[in-house]
Amino acid sequence: MKLALERQIYLAFIFALILLLTLGFFGYRSAASLSEALKLENHSQEVSTQLDDVMKRVLDAETSVRGYVITGREEFLERYNLAAPTIAERLGNLRRLIADNSQQTAELTGLEKLITDKFAFVKSTSEIRRSQGLEAAVRQVESGTGKRIMDEIRLSVDRMKAEESRLLKLSEDELNDGISDTLTILLFGTIAGIVSLGLANFAIFREVGKRAQAEEKLKSANKDLEKRVEERTRE
Repeated sequence: MKLALERQIYLAFIFALILLLTLGFFGYRSAASLSEALKLENHSQEVSTQLDDVMKRVLDAETSVRGYVITGREEFLERYNLAAPTIAERLGNLRRLIADNSQQTAELTGLEKLITDKFAFVKSTSEIRRSQGLEAAVRQVESGTGKRIMDEIRLSVDRMKAEESRLLKLSEDELNDGISDTLTILLFGTIAGIVSLGLANFAIFREVGKRAQAEEKLKSANKDLEKRVEERTRE
């Protein structure tokens, strides 16, 4: 009886240990997935921020040169002169951030070429304004080359931001699936733990009850034996 009870307790302990290890594994995996998702979200936000800043600087340069073309005043070129080094820094940051994504890297290479073409165009426009006058510079602007390049830059930036959003959505979907699976496992694991605990307690109480009954029978037998001994002694 005692051996059977100890064996049952031992098996219940092994089952509980396996259950805890399983729940711990899935809990850790879920936490790790959440951490990776947060990192990817921060990464995507950083890429979008850098792209927005690049776009802003290109527009600043274009606006600056247009102001110079209209007025002929050199101070309008200050923002144009500041934009180039800042854009180079932002593009360097972007290349570092997307180094593990060949599609984004290829898109960034194309974007860098477009920006180079854009700055070459606005530089040419400012030089024409300086050397040939307003009318020649206006004809340069009205050629539509600058607008075409700017439209392509916008499309390239939009494609890169859309790709980051797509990757983030995939990560969020995987995270949601993982959390759903983990919650399901935790639910069934908790139920299994409660059931196993109930069964273990039932086995213990059953064995305790059996022992109590055996002790009562033993006491009753002892009393009966004592009574017979007394009777024999009197005889």
